[in-house]
Amino acid sequence: MPFQPCDCENPQTNFQDPRVEAYLFRDSILRQVNNPFGVWIVYNTETEEADILFAISGMVWTGPICNFPDFAKKWDIPQNGIKVYFEGRMYETCNPYGTTDAVRIDYVLTKLERR
Repeated sequence: MPFQPCDCENPQTNFQDPRVEAYLFRDSILRQVNNPFGVWIVYNTETEEADILFAISGMVWTGPICNFPDFAKKWDIPQNGIKVYFEGRMYETCNPYGTTDAVRIDYVLTKLERR
């Protein structure tokens, strides 16, 4: 997996995550998901891209995962999602984002596994 942000020449690293638990969904998140972790990943099968959403302490960070691995695209993901564990780096994006209720990021995985 490459370790650089999606489309940025001079990104600012926000932080490096410790090991994080999240739920991974295929195509969309169920409306009523009980996720105590506040982190969701959605893999879109049409575009073959993944997005991450952190909702912690009233703050929301959201954006693409720049290097979502091919092996995870092949996982059998039920409608209610699967629990995954990951590490990675969050970057300020160089791409504009047209909302003020979330911080736009690029996310780069350094580790991803399911149990």
